[in-house]
Amino acid sequence: MWCIAVCSADGVSHVGRRTWDPQYAHNINTQQQQQAARKQEPDEIALLGPVDVMPVTETTRSSPPRSCRCSSSPPKPRRCSSPPLRSYHYSLLPLRLRCRNSAPQCLCHPVLPCLCCLALRCLVLQSGPTCLVVLQTLLPSGRADFTVLLGGSAHLVDLRTLLSGCADFKVCLGGSAPLAVLLTLLPSGQANCTILLGGSNCLAVLQTSSALQFNLAILPGVNMVTYYTVTVPGAWLTLLYIKLVGKDDESKRTLLFSFWGFVNFFLGRAKTTTFSVKHPVSLGELRVIELDKRSLFCGWPAWFVYKVEIKVETPPEGPEGEVYLFPIYRWIADGQPHLFREAKAYLPFEDTLLLSQYGRKKELKQRKMNYKWDKYVEGIPHIILSDGPRDLPAEVQFSFTKSMTFFYNAATSLLELNLLGVSNSKDTWKNLELSGATNGGLWLFQLLYNWLIWLFPCFANHRDMVSHQGVRGYVEYNNMRKHWKEDAFFGYQYLNGVNPILIRQCTNLPCHFPVRSALSSEDWGNLEAEMKNGNIFLLDYKNLDGFQANIIDGKEQYLAAPLVLLKSTPDDKLMPIAIQLKQNQLTDNPIFLPTDSHYDWLLAKIYVRSADFTEHQLNAHLLRTHLLAEVFAVSLLRNVPMVHPLYKLLIPHTRYTLQINNLARGFLISEKGFFNDYAASGGQALWLVLKKSLDSLTYSSLCPPDDIKERHVDLVPGYYYRDDALQLWPIIHRYVEEILRYYYKTDADVEMDNELQEWIKDIFEHGFDSKASTGVPQRLSSVDELVKFATMVIFTGSAQHASVNSGQFDYGGWMPNAPTTLRCPPPTAKGESSESTILKTLPDVGTSAKGMATTWTLSKKPNDFVPLGDRREEHFNEETPLKYIQKFQAELAKFSVDVHNRNQSLEVPYTYMDPKLVENSVSI
Repeated sequence: MWCIAVCSADGVSHVGRRTWDPQYAHNINTQQQQQAARKQEPDEIALLGPVDVMPVTETTRSSPPRSCRCSSSPPKPRRCSSPPLRSYHYSLLPLRLRCRNSAPQCLCHPVLPCLCCLALRCLVLQSGPTCLVVLQTLLPSGRADFTVLLGGSAHLVDLRTLLSGCADFKVCLGGSAPLAVLLTLLPSGQANCTILLGGSNCLAVLQTSSALQFNLAILPGVNMVTYYTVTVPGAWLTLLYIKLVGKDDESKRTLLFSFWGFVNFFLGRAKTTTFSVKHPVSLGELRVIELDKRSLFCGWPAWFVYKVEIKVETPPEGPEGEVYLFPIYRWIADGQPHLFREAKAYLPFEDTLLLSQYGRKKELKQRKMNYKWDKYVEGIPHIILSDGPRDLPAEVQFSFTKSMTFFYNAATSLLELNLLGVSNSKDTWKNLELSGATNGGLWLFQLLYNWLIWLFPCFANHRDMVSHQGVRGYVEYNNMRKHWKEDAFFGYQYLNGVNPILIRQCTNLPCHFPVRSALSSEDWGNLEAEMKNGNIFLLDYKNLDGFQANIIDGKEQYLAAPLVLLKSTPDDKLMPIAIQLKQNQLTDNPIFLPTDSHYDWLLAKIYVRSADFTEHQLNAHLLRTHLLAEVFAVSLLRNVPMVHPLYKLLIPHTRYTLQINNLARGFLISEKGFFNDYAASGGQALWLVLKKSLDSLTYSSLCPPDDIKERHVDLVPGYYYRDDALQLWPIIHRYVEEILRYYYKTDADVEMDNELQEWIKDIFEHGFDSKASTGVPQRLSSVDELVKFATMVIFTGSAQHASVNSGQFDYGGWMPNAPTTLRCPPPTAKGESSESTILKTLPDVGTSAKGMATTWTLSKKPNDFVPLGDRREEHFNEETPLKYIQKFQAELAKFSVDVHNRNQSLEVPYTYMDPKLVENSVSI
């Protein structure tokens, strides 16, 4: 049994014992047994395995030392009531040391020969300077690794002969005075030196030694009072208590108090307030803080905490310490203690601190109570369970500014329509031409349109927001109301309008679209040739087929499910060449051609544009961005804690998504919402269209590189949505890959991450109805899979949403270009349409006005707009991820300049995917 005495800071000696094999000790002097021992035992076997630590009584202390003779069996060790102390790295041994000049018997001399000849690495505990002289003669020359723990400091000079020629050693000092002497003794070019300090005054001395390379670890000991400067957001009439938890220790629950700090914090006069907290010893690396607040009056006024910063301060003569960031970004409304983690990200299997694991589980348990799944309608993605916007957790609700501006915009637009006397009008439009229009004709619609843009402040703000950029300049200054009838503008909208993901290349006509029967043999031959050359494209509204349209004001409405052929011309235009308004081949389903009468062809295009309104709003916009973004957000909040790198990466892209969707369910798709009252796709048709759209949804269609290839539209000229998407996706992908690969070193790390697997499992079950046919992964097995899926999540909630949302007023503000409903059935024969037929088919004045006001409200840029790449919430604080974020922002800025330069030469600039105009999340 090895017996080594260590003097502690509290003056009590301890004994460390490790049982030794008697047979091995008997033969210890033979070289053959020594080599066998080295092969069987690990390098750090000497005193680094399980050690029983027990106090030494005065009797034991005064008794003569036991001999450690190799030829005799060691005495039977005594049992200790204290738990065993395990330490696998001696640089982290939790020892308290103090200067103690005691006799050399405290370090048993006979032990040293066995100690030095057995291990490549040895641990020497020194309690008096005399022992060091003995140690010099016993350590073998050229020793590669040893540790010296000094309880006294008077004879550091004796280390000179020990330090020479050593590649790796550790010195533990119980006092701080001899550090300057020690530094002069370290050999030049030292490869690895760890100095464990029992006091903190020597930090200033250590800083002056810039020529040496060493690791520093501070052990609790003498003069180790540590000060922590805590910076917190201000609050109103509130007292705040804090508890700091570090890797080595934790502080008491402390009231944050200072005179001016208290005044500023208590009265809410300052945005942030600074307090000081001290602790007798260093807490080590800070991991967790516990916050709770108390109000001096009735109730618990809510307190929004965006972050807490804690700076470690040494005594006045010492250097400044590390700054720890604790991102919170939530409301605290009760008086209960809340645990928050430091900003450094940890994967579940890396988070080994017991309190950290407990906090992780507690956080997710509470989150799953706050964010519960609910089925709004069977067959569509699930939603968050709530009774309304105000029932949502406070941290995901709109800010005060967001709430006021949103409802102000909606209210003022409807109020102005009421003042104009058109919001409830059931009149039919009288004329399609501007000249000679009578009262109630399109001149009223034009007047309303111009008033909304130019005369009223809220609409003027909308105009000023984009100035002359985008299609709005085309609308306002080039009379878009005249161009909406043109075939070229009709085709352009399927490349760069609000629904740019429907068009696909056509190499074979659908069997239920018999275009050949409507064409001459010459025209059919030309069409076949163009299809072979890849110049023919198809719009298929099959998701709208077979549904009964809505009934508005007791009158049946109509919804077509068209098939449209478009041709790419040599002058880079996309022109419609054939339209069929139904999905069947019945005799009452003619195929309309550009050579038909003006009104026949125009009416057919109006039915297509009305169908596109429904396809865009319910599939491209509502399902593929809003509902999926809600699934991504709820799953993230339920399954991934704040300390997880995936949470830190994705949480900015969930901002306001849950509340805007809650409002959409209340005002747009509810029984009394806009679609039920003013759209042909309202009522039961809405849910049937959504279900059918979800059935056809695929994972690849959500990823632009895959989607573009599958639709074979990579060579279509003038397709700026495609161009911007294929440039923006790699920028996001690189950013996501760099961040995630910093934390996930191997594919095995992904498979081991149970929180990540629960996140993707929830998305598959609640977002995609557990349908394997969608191609959505049920489990992630590699870093590449994770990177692609996370890229899709960010792209869907930002760039893709902007592409289908921002242009709603641009293309839907002029009602004939995107009718919300049609009042007459599709024509069953050619030659029967006229201007009167079209006016009777279009929605009435009141419905048109409500549709225009709604699209304006939904496409208006929010006042608290947060552009893509903006990370004003500081969730990361590690140097490497912060560099990747800056790189990402720089790439976005460069891409924005490229978009601007390209748009200078375009008649209709495409700005919807300019990063400066793309919001970070689905928030409108």
